[in-house]
Amino acid sequence: MVDSGGTLQLIGSGSLASAVALNGGALDIDESLSISGAITHSASSSIDVASGKALSYSGAAISLGANTLTIAGAGILSNTNAFVLENQASVLKLSGTNTISGPMSLNAGLVDADESSTLSSDLTLGGSATIDLALYKTLTYGGASLALGANTLTIGGTGILSNTNALVLGDPASVLKLFGTNTVSGPVSLDAGTIDVEESSALSGNLTLGGSATVDVVQG
Repeated sequence: MVDSGGTLQLIGSGSLASAVALNGGALDIDESLSISGAITHSASSSIDVASGKALSYSGAAISLGANTLTIAGAGILSNTNAFVLENQASVLKLSGTNTISGPMSLNAGLVDADESSTLSSDLTLGGSATIDLALYKTLTYGGASLALGANTLTIGGTGILSNTNALVLGDPASVLKLFGTNTVSGPVSLDAGTIDVEESSALSGNLTLGGSATVDVVQG
């Protein structure tokens, strides 16, 4: 168990089959390696992958619970199974210029992009949640189209969300809330629901209308 103030530092390449319990500490990856044992997350912790290195994680999905998991460094975290944000207090903090190349289930909580980072695999939205973008930083999303369903996705902060495939509002209860002076630079498919503009924001990609829908701009 890696408790608060503790660090598990892995400085050699190879494979770790043991379970890793993050209970407030740090997992520091200095070389490319794989972990096949389950990583559990019971208190706010961090995973730091060094620049040019990759952590391949094939264990069970990592549920954040009511905690913050910080992904630091400038390397690649390649996860077979999802990071799961399922609590309103779940926070996935991207504090390095890194890449997460595996799936993510955003069912509640917050993806907090403090540096220019990349999510290269699929992001699914299973409940209302937030993506916050720091000033002058870009979160690049290269996964499949993100269907909002009957949920609200709030884009906060003052950075850029660069999505290759569309944000899809396909349900009358779909809401894309633009809550910061930010930019969504990829496509948006407005087939139903509402784009709720709370601040001076920009959509610089293509906006397509596939059904009756609403764009609501707050009085300013």
